[in-house]
Amino acid sequence: PLKGHAREVFDVAVSLDGRRVVTASVDRTARVWDARTGDLLSPLSGHANFVTHASFADDARRVITASEDGSARIWDAESGAVLSVLRGHAGGLSGARFSPAGARALPAGVAGAARIWPRPHTRLLHVARAPNGGVSSGDFGPGGREIVATTTTGMVLRWTAESFAPSPLAQLSSGALYGAVISGDGGVLLAAGERGAGLWDARAGAPLAQT
Repeated sequence: PLKGHAREVFDVAVSLDGRRVVTASVDRTARVWDARTGDLLSPLSGHANFVTHASFADDARRVITASEDGSARIWDAESGAVLSVLRGHAGGLSGARFSPAGARALPAGVAGAARIWPRPHTRLLHVARAPNGGVSSGDFGPGGREIVATTTTGMVLRWTAESFAPSPLAQLSSGALYGAVISGDGGVLLAAGERGAGLWDARAGAPLAQT
């Protein structure tokens, strides 16, 4: 068991190599753990409100967190040092992702838009807005060449990394969607929201399975 948070855990992610686990908590911290022993490796402290999301870059050297304080933070997974603070959102953040090579960061919040930050994540590149509702989550496709995002109106949008022009991929739900992950080959999209979860063809938008 991974014990140490003072309050409930909101999110858990495993590094690509399977050696580390990161947890995000209502206690306003994230923590990096050794996946084999359960030992705490790095406490990540600095957010002013609860941490809603945490995940690793592909190389497991960095962690990105999202918080209800309206910021995302990028951390050194070894030392726990803050490398960048990404601000500018209108409200709390519900998710944040690195692109596959870690070159870009994508925090998103239900109250507004997703923001794209290129490495070293000190300069905002683009604000990705939905035609209706807020952008609740986003994920990069293979190679970071496109972005798939969910909205609070149940829509999935797709942007290319060059034009940033949004195009509707599918209307998946009559309720809000809160999370989406695209498969490594870019072919399958997993989205979840207040009406359930499902798998869709990420290129055609056709449903594959739903709960």
